[in-house]
Amino acid sequence: MPGYAPGSNTPAYNAPAMAPPPGGPATATKSRTKQLIGWVGGCLAAALIVVALLIGLLVYGLTTGHPLFFFIGLIGLALIIIVGAAVEHIIRRLIRRATGGLGTLERDVLGGAGGGPLGYQGGARQYRRQQPHFNPLRFLFTLALLAAAIYGGLFLYYTETFTGNWSGVLSMSAAKQGVLVNFQVSVPVHAPHYSASDPGALDPLAVDFKQASAQVCKSSQSYQLSGTASKLDASQVAMTLTIGQQNVPLSGTFQNGILTLSGKNAQGQPVTLTLQKGTDQAGYVAACG
Repeated sequence: MPGYAPGSNTPAYNAPAMAPPPGGPATATKSRTKQLIGWVGGCLAAALIVVALLIGLLVYGLTTGHPLFFFIGLIGLALIIIVGAAVEHIIRRLIRRATGGLGTLERDVLGGAGGGPLGYQGGARQYRRQQPHFNPLRFLFTLALLAAAIYGGLFLYYTETFTGNWSGVLSMSAAKQGVLVNFQVSVPVHAPHYSASDPGALDPLAVDFKQASAQVCKSSQSYQLSGTASKLDASQVAMTLTIGQQNVPLSGTFQNGILTLSGKNAQGQPVTLTLQKGTDQAGYVAACG
């Protein structure tokens, strides 16, 4: 029998209970999950783009003789490694807290409500010791690995650039001779120096050209060459040309794959040496016929 409203002969109407809107909390959770995944993916993509740009700046500065770009890339990569180590440390702590914070061993040590064998204070100290902390030795080890990677990269670059046969022309006064040299190099580390007027002088490495014979074409005569290339792009070169018992200091540049050196001998005559990697340098071919 239907009920009647109070003071009325009209049967009361019992409205059916309203069902909750479909997909309420579940849809919101899925939406938040998608947003989180999209945010994380965007951050990773941005980080990869930044790393690629920094590596590009480092390589560009090294290969084109722009030390400023090289150091921007180098410092940027070092900062990313440091920030990455800090973020990894924070994430590890958050994961441990999200997964319960205290493991079975820690709960046993703290003793839960009844107290453990070490007591609450002793257990808390042990638990804090087991939490991840910033490790200075690990940080220094990371920096050492970064420095080793940079040195290894520069060593490979210099070795690939300079090791091998070079040909060119040696001019003394009006005489020209075609010469062929096989360079071998080493890359020692030395104390860096800085000049505000010449930022490229901040070079902790130098390229040492080991003493090599400069063979004159169409002749059994040969000279001796040795020297050093400085700056990160090895653009500043100083060499010593030994002719018999006479040492002729030469200085110049390495640009676009060409060594151009000049100086004067003991008689005050100008001496010029131009070398290019390979045995088909145009001046060498012309001088040697």
